[in-house]
Amino acid sequence: MNASLIKFDLLSEDVCNALTQEMLLQNKTVAWEASSARSANTPTSYPRSVLGDLTRSKYKPSDMFNDIHQRSVDRLEEYTGCKLFPTLNIGRIYQHGAVLPKHLDRAAAEYSCGITLGIDSDDPAYRWPLNYSVDDESMLETFDVGEAYIIRGSKTPHWREPFEGNWQLQGMMFFVDAGGEYSHLRDDNNSERRVRWPRPRIRSL
Repeated sequence: MNASLIKFDLLSEDVCNALTQEMLLQNKTVAWEASSARSANTPTSYPRSVLGDLTRSKYKPSDMFNDIHQRSVDRLEEYTGCKLFPTLNIGRIYQHGAVLPKHLDRAAAEYSCGITLGIDSDDPAYRWPLNYSVDDESMLETFDVGEAYIIRGSKTPHWREPFEGNWQLQGMMFFVDAGGEYSHLRDDNNSERRVRWPRPRIRSL
């Protein structure tokens, strides 16, 4: 993979809308299930989105998103220049004030593909920037609904500053180099996919 980050169109508006509806419906269930476990001083606006706080709600992956994960392999191999094995995928709903600390992804997320599925903002032109670092130089990119990026998540530091919109839905698909040191992590956590999405382990910088 020559570029540090590659941006491209991945999903149609119709597909993004369908995934958005699934995530928003499941979000109501997650909020209800979490309410009984919260302490009295926990904000009632859960789920919110800030890593390490009440920052994001978990989303159970659908057959549709799992299928997208598998069918994206050939295209992403063209961008990365190597054969890829899918590992895990996750979905998150971020709300106003969300931040993503500067971090590296876990080994099973050697290659990270992020997709913007839905955005709600009082400013229609607002897009939540993704920041990443290349040779200690900070860079950023923004994405419309349906646009995606591929990045070496376990090697390239990346983060997001506080989110200024109302909510944003993100889908993440992860891969490893089939001929690399992490190839044994193929289908990592696959057995848990249809039960719940595990909270990704990240290394803060």
